[in-house]
Amino acid sequence: MIIVTGSEGEIGRALARRAVEEGLTVAAWDLADRVAAAEEADPAGGTVHRRAVDVTDEASIAAGLEAARSRGPLRYLVNNAAPPAAYARGFAAGVDGVLGSVEKVTRQFCAAVGEDGERWRDDAAIVNVSSVAGTAVALGADWYAAGKAGVVGYTRYLVGSGRAALRVNCVAPGLIATSRSIALQTSDLGRRVVERTPMGRAGHADEVAEVALFLASPLASYVNGAVVVVDGGLLCVP
Repeated sequence: MIIVTGSEGEIGRALARRAVEEGLTVAAWDLADRVAAAEEADPAGGTVHRRAVDVTDEASIAAGLEAARSRGPLRYLVNNAAPPAAYARGFAAGVDGVLGSVEKVTRQFCAAVGEDGERWRDDAAIVNVSSVAGTAVALGADWYAAGKAGVVGYTRYLVGSGRAALRVNCVAPGLIATSRSIALQTSDLGRRVVERTPMGRAGHADEVAEVALFLASPLASYVNGAVVVVDGGLLCVP
């Protein structure tokens, strides 16, 4: 079982699709209105189980985890949900929406997978989705950059402190061409970012999903606490 939060955005859908192709059962979490719209357009079935889960609400997360566990052992979590960088939000609320939700879901997920009494779970992993905005590039609002930087720090904290008895890694996308990033893509800043990117284009959702699922998979069994940048080489440009 893999849980994908923010499942109805382009990156979330790419994660779910590729996970199914790898033979995984997917618990696809998003807000109620987004789940309802997705079900109407493309009813889920088989190995994808959509559920309305508010990742800022402890009770909603707990119910989502219980539903996921009823369908099979929890193995992987991809913390992909976050407000778009273009949203106008207050700093504290914005940071909590990005980082606080990751902490809430991760804490409950770790407790759930640890209930079998094992100290370490070789077959379980978490992948947090950050952004180059949280590493070195000023993209989006202040709260977005601060929250995504916090996701990187929280990932490393979980590993270094031993708080998570499983692997935790992070993927940091650059400018990705999605419907939620249209405002940024068409802005002067977005155009400058593409011009500076050695590959000369924005990334695609599938390119982020592939890296995230690699980090979750047994192929990355000794990768722990890593931050993998998926930005077409943007951070290599001075």
